[in-house]
Amino acid sequence: MKKQKWLLLGIISFVLILLVYFEFYLTRPLIFWTWVVLYILANIKMFGNNESQDIVIDLEVEPSDNVSNSENRKSQALVEILKNIQSRITVDSSVGFTNYTLPIELYKEMEEDIKSIENGDFEGLKKYYLMFLPTSIFQEIAIANDWSEDYMLLAGEFDDIYNSTNT
Repeated sequence: MKKQKWLLLGIISFVLILLVYFEFYLTRPLIFWTWVVLYILANIKMFGNNESQDIVIDLEVEPSDNVSNSENRKSQALVEILKNIQSRITVDSSVGFTNYTLPIELYKEMEEDIKSIENGDFEGLKKYYLMFLPTSIFQEIAIANDWSEDYMLLAGEFDDIYNSTNT
């Protein structure tokens, strides 16, 4: 059903492209070819491999000396969620409605923050709480890259764990 919807959307957009072409074919052929290239690229992206990843959060960790077992499990679960999000951010990821210009910027920032959290520095978690909020960075990226259902599950898990550590 989902691919049929996208196919119908593709057909409608192609018809619109043809209408634009016929209206401007004498004076603006560059517009037409730009639309054609964008249409082709959009369809390649749409019908590419969109398999969702399995969400697995392993809570089995060994307690450290300075953090209680419960806190260690929660921090490890948060790290697993962030790693899952990070694994979905690729060079081809769209970050259009965020404050990042390239997906690698977010990837590297997450990598540094994950290392800090693993070392017991939880200062960056507030930032990720904000990034998981509706219409914030992670949801925008998830919608643009077709993994919004998985995002909803991850955001719910993150919120539950984050709120339990801040109560």
